[in-house]
Amino acid sequence: MKNKVLPEFQEYLRTKSVFHEKYIRFYAHWASKFLSFSKSNGHLSYVLQVQKFLDFLKTQKNINDWQVKQALESSQLLAVSNQPKNMKENNMKDFRELNVWEKVTTQVQSGKGT
Repeated sequence: MKNKVLPEFQEYLRTKSVFHEKYIRFYAHWASKFLSFSKSNGHLSYVLQVQKFLDFLKTQKNINDWQVKQALESSQLLAVSNQPKNMKENNMKDFRELNVWEKVTTQVQSGKGT
């Protein structure tokens, strides 16, 4: 059964075969949470919005480290799925240049926040 949260994003994940079907709804959940959170941070760059979202999640006692990682992956995929084809490369380049993925992964593995 398909989840109704961000159906276009879920379809994008399905067509790209990024994750097993049973996990797609969780990635849509995190993408939806990120979009809600980022409304109050619209003046920031996308990468900074992601970082603030992850920092917020890390302060929540009911959120595990693996969920923070899943939220990061979801926000990155959301950025790529919403960009015109010629902008997708640049968007992911921004994430790589700021070492967001490496930084957050290291912090999650070490149990430290930013």
